[in-house]
Amino acid sequence: AKSLNLMKEAVQKLIEESRYDEALNMLNERIKKCSDDDEAYYLRGALYKQLGKWGESLSDLNKAIAINPESPAVILRQLLQDIVDFRYTDLLNP
Repeated sequence: AKSLNLMKEAVQKLIEESRYDEALNMLNERIKKCSDDDEAYYLRGALYKQLGKWGESLSDLNKAIAINPESPAVILRQLLQDIVDFRYTDLLNP
């Protein structure tokens, strides 16, 4: 648990410093080593959202929720889905 907390803190610091590629690499490595880490998927999903990569974000948030239905990813996924639904209404209702 301690190493997970250190990783999360390091990722959050990188994101605050706009070092997104480094944060993404750290999360990718964490997911490779521990594919059932819902928090890593949640953090990567949140980072993808921040970068405007909504498909990747939704995919990671869904993985986080599949691993842990109580994940904070539930709320973020709903917010992202609402944005997508609102933004692309012209595509859905021509």
